[in-house]
Amino acid sequence: MSITEFFLRRRAILWFLLTLFVVGGVWAFTKMGKKEDSTFVIKTAVVMCPYAGATPYEVEQLISEPVARELQTVRRVKKVTSESYYGLSKIMVELESGTRSDEIPQLWDELRRKAMNVSSQLPEGAGPIQVNDDFGDVYGLYFALVADDEFEWDDAVAGELYREGQARVLICNIVKVPTETVHSEPIRAFVKVNKAQSNGTYHNIQTVMEDDYLKAQLFMAAQRDMDAFIRKYHNLAKLAGVINAMRLVS
Repeated sequence: MSITEFFLRRRAILWFLLTLFVVGGVWAFTKMGKKEDSTFVIKTAVVMCPYAGATPYEVEQLISEPVARELQTVRRVKKVTSESYYGLSKIMVELESGTRSDEIPQLWDELRRKAMNVSSQLPEGAGPIQVNDDFGDVYGLYFALVADDEFEWDDAVAGELYREGQARVLICNIVKVPTETVHSEPIRAFVKVNKAQSNGTYHNIQTVMEDDYLKAQLFMAAQRDMDAFIRKYHNLAKLAGVINAMRLVS
């Protein structure tokens, strides 16, 4: 005898079970916890590490890569992504989707310990490393984009906005040092020179200027950076004066 035939012959049992399920569902709904703004745990942390005066390439090589490599050893880590800017490294750490909520605070503590351990391996002037895992206030926004049938996207406008954003980042990292300030201690400046026997390490600027080979390498690197800057931002009207001055110098 099949299940369908069994309940068709015994309809009283069918109605009893149906009533039991409906009453149990209503009772469970009334006992269910309800909040206007329900709490939930975001399984992502952001690790920030400043390195003043460094280029994105130097930030990636000296900060982002060693820190991200160390953070990958944390338990339950699903993905680690890094972004390198002028003087700043930003690393996103995402946990596995199956991680329990009560286990997450312990994992973030382990993440902080790993960040503290790797901070001793960073170059002088880098840090401190900041770990942000508190995303308690979350807001949702809904946007609707409507365009006419004749709407066309202009890539030139998007490219101009992108170059302006890159220029803002570059300008914000320019530091003005007053020349009239009297310093009690001498200021030491270092530059990175790709010399064969030095493996691309940093040298004192006074030492570089006294060595003809190192000075030539420094000027060649500066010329390459200036050429790359001009090629990237030559269409940006707001930097026209700066680019013309750089062309005169080069």
